[in-house]
Amino acid sequence: MEIRKAGKEDLARILEIQRECYLREAERAGDPNLAPMVQSLEELEAESSRCAILKGTEGEAVVGSVRASMEAGTCRIGRLVVLPEFRGAGRGAALLRAIEAEFPGAERYELFTGSTSADNIRLYERAGYRQFKAEPANGKYCLVFLEKPGPASRRQLSLGVDPAGIGDYAAYKDLWNRLPRIEARMVEKSEECRHELGETLVFDGPYDRPAGICHALSHVFELYLWRLSLGFPSWNGGDRSVYRLHCPDAKGTVWELRALPRKEQE
Repeated sequence: MEIRKAGKEDLARILEIQRECYLREAERAGDPNLAPMVQSLEELEAESSRCAILKGTEGEAVVGSVRASMEAGTCRIGRLVVLPEFRGAGRGAALLRAIEAEFPGAERYELFTGSTSADNIRLYERAGYRQFKAEPANGKYCLVFLEKPGPASRRQLSLGVDPAGIGDYAAYKDLWNRLPRIEARMVEKSEECRHELGETLVFDGPYDRPAGICHALSHVFELYLWRLSLGFPSWNGGDRSVYRLHCPDAKGTVWELRALPRKEQE
């Protein structure tokens, strides 16, 4: 699939695809008047002047689309659609990555989907998004909002220690005792792994291995976890709010690392 910016001549077809893709969502929500179902071509044309709209094509045919705009550092992504017959081959994920790349100055990305759209939620969580709120839309349907940090995020993982200040063994021991715990959470899963998507492991210290951790993942963390936490860049240097590790390679799982207070500080 080729992904390019959509032109005005593409909007009518994108609107048709949007309505086809949201039909099932409207049925699950019991609401035929969902905004994507009733949006007019004139409204979409006006929206296109305020946001970026991408199209995914196979040959000359448009098979998917996504759009986004940014305000106050937040890139809001919406209307990610792929025709049913073209799903299941990573096209939705490719469109999501492409629209994120259109906003390198974003501090955070935000999107939402219906609470009954399990496939959508799974796609977004595999791409690193986390749910942060839900809003009722009607009696049996909620909107689930998800977010993840953007390339320009000002937040960084910090352990609150300065290795450059180590001058003797006493200083080294003091630094070691002040290391926070590290939380590792699986955010993407591409291959077979005994650990599950969303699983969280907590390392109380460099020599404290969480119960049930597999040998391959343990080996990766023992090699890189504490070095990265002390200031080395992660494999994904664009996301500075958390460190991200692959286990065991680019085809395996992806884990986000965050600092936690020591137990005596809680």
